[in-house]
Amino acid sequence: SRGDISQIAYPRSALKFFQHIPLIVSGAFKHFNFSLEELALMCGSHNGEEAHIAGVLSILEKIGLTKEALKCGAQFPTSRKAANFLIKNGLKAEAIHNNCSGKHAGFLAMAVFLGENPENYLSPNSQVQKQILKVVEDYHEYEASKMIRAYDGCSAPIFSIPVYNQAFAYANLTAENKSDDAHCQAANMVLNAVMSFP
Repeated sequence: SRGDISQIAYPRSALKFFQHIPLIVSGAFKHFNFSLEELALMCGSHNGEEAHIAGVLSILEKIGLTKEALKCGAQFPTSRKAANFLIKNGLKAEAIHNNCSGKHAGFLAMAVFLGENPENYLSPNSQVQKQILKVVEDYHEYEASKMIRAYDGCSAPIFSIPVYNQAFAYANLTAENKSDDAHCQAANMVLNAVMSFP
């Protein structure tokens, strides 16, 4: 280590791998017949390219929702080519172009599977976010009561966690994939997805 490893920071998009473990453990991933490529999109910050938009639309179609259900906010694609295409054609940026729309589609899938109102999928009081917080707590080995909740640029809840514990979380994510435990199998699936579809 170097520097202040106890520094408190918000992981932001670095939480995405952990935020979709509940989707797998709950059975929602299997129920909706999601692919590993779709899981990689849920766990990544995409560029808003055509293939990425198609992937998010596929996730939403499988759960019976449309892009209007996304609450991540409109954002021009990170890809300059994709952004220029919208501008040249007089099209507006939408939430589906947001680099976090895959993550949000995964949250919505969990909400639909649990029978929750999709409108509330970002609420800290929703089962979706409660289950995510529990996984974040477990993998980071840091009590939720010590975390200060804030909101990411895409409106999703995020949590203050020491840098040391953030490193711990990734060690746990990669080390716990040899067991038959449901969480370990889910972690293994996440790793397989993101390595297969970077």
